[in-house]
Amino acid sequence: MDSGLFILAILALIAAGLCGISCAARRRAPIERGLVPVYEQMCSGRVGLFMGANYPAIRLSLYDAFLVVGFIGPVVVPYEDIVRAEIQRVLFSSRLVIKSRSGATFSLSVRDPQRVLKMLRRT
Repeated sequence: MDSGLFILAILALIAAGLCGISCAARRRAPIERGLVPVYEQMCSGRVGLFMGANYPAIRLSLYDAFLVVGFIGPVVVPYEDIVRAEIQRVLFSSRLVIKSRSGATFSLSVRDPQRVLKMLRRT
């Protein structure tokens, strides 16, 4: 096989994987169907310890009674299950860190972390 074709095939596989992750993040949980989010944004960040993206591949959706973080699949977190929500400084930016009672941790680079934190605290 020609090395140029091999490199092109590898790049096509990487692009398909990145597209697949982005499409999976947009998939809705059954509880979301028919509801309109109060706030929604695609952002970069980390879900758990090892999974994350440095491009907007994670969906954060806030509803009246719960939030949803979508990455490979949607994760529904009722507001009463949030143990901690805070803003952490990271090099040149800030991240919104949400920790749930089940132990799930989401570290998200949202556009306006102060605004999202205020919305979380009002619920």
